Amino acid sequence: MSLSSFLNQTPPLLVNPSFLAPLLHGIHFRNRSGISLTFDDGPHPEYTPAVLRICSQRKIPAAFFLTGEKAARHADLTNAIRNAGHQIGNHGFSHRRLTFCSGAVIRREIDEGNNILEEICGSRPLFFRPPYGRFDFRLRPLLTARGQIMVLWSLLSYDFRAHTAGEIIRLVEKYLHPGAVIVLHDGHPRAGMMLQALPVILDMIEKRGYTFAPLDPDTCSNPTFCQFPSPDGS
Repeated sequence: MSLSSFLNQTPPLLVNPSFLAPLLHGIHFRNRSGISLTFDDGPHPEYTPAVLRICSQRKIPAAFFLTGEKAARHADLTNAIRNAGHQIGNHGFSHRRLTFCSGAVIRREIDEGNNILEEICGSRPLFFRPPYGRFDFRLRPLLTARGQIMVLWSLLSYDFRAHTAGEIIRLVEKYLHPGAVIVLHDGHPRAGMMLQALPVILDMIEKRGYTFAPLDPDTCSNPTFCQFPSPDGS
């Protein structure tokens, strides 16, 4: 199924089932203080600097969830994100799924990512976002023991599946809501289309009267599990 067809489907399923409550409690999906822009999978030597320029020109805060591998490879960009005042979160060392793997693998993905970011930035990241949003009951206790908070999202842009910038814009326009935590991908090979869409998305957010805000665990609302139908039906 194409992303264009997906856009014409029913709205995303919003559920907060009781059996998931122990797993979801304390995981942040929305931000009461404003719209939060988050960028995953970087840093990327071409796309991340372009995102930083746009955010700087418009004085917009953002959070960048970096993989340890790429952060180490592009330490100058990791520092540039920090020096620009943006938040930096751990997105795992190698961006592997943290399900159907051993506890040792999960710990290694967290700790190696943390160690690299702490070495470059001087402090351990507060936020962790599991790659692909995939996790199980083992992840939260590990993060809690490390003083970290899991942050997911309430609006997935599917920029990694889009064929045009227009598809990204239409999806965000359709599902934008107060307190949204939006996921975009500056580290994906197709991030060029995201860069074309980003200024339009920012204009759209401002025209609706929303403000931009950094991620703040003290102002995130109680979690609502937001599940978008997948464009490929999976």
